Amino acid sequence: MKDQVKIFRPKKVAIEIFGEKHELHRLTRGDVIDLASLFLEARQGISGLTVGEIKGLVTATGGILSEFMSRSFPTFTEWGELPAVEEMKLFEIIWQENDVPGIIENFTLLGERIKTVQGK
Repeated sequence: MKDQVKIFRPKKVAIEIFGEKHELHRLTRGDVIDLASLFLEARQGISGLTVGEIKGLVTATGGILSEFMSRSFPTFTEWGELPAVEEMKLFEIIWQENDVPGIIENFTLLGERIKTVQGK
């Protein structure tokens, strides 16, 4: 009998920093909600911003970038020792592997639906 359902999970992503292997922890819904609240604190929302502008906001606001990094690579703790150029390479991996633009689009669509339901 043939399998009727096959499950494909994303491959694990690992990086090596200072000679130690660290696996990427993909963002959970809770992580996304927490990070979205940081956006709201840094700015009055993300509605109307392009993905590039949001990416710029993340990298310009140290607290948001630090949260992205520490949640994505929780086993790495020496962030102060890592050169900024290497940190940005890691951020690019986080951005791509978590499909952050897709997450932003989903939040934007959800916000629009809520406004429509509330009649605003």
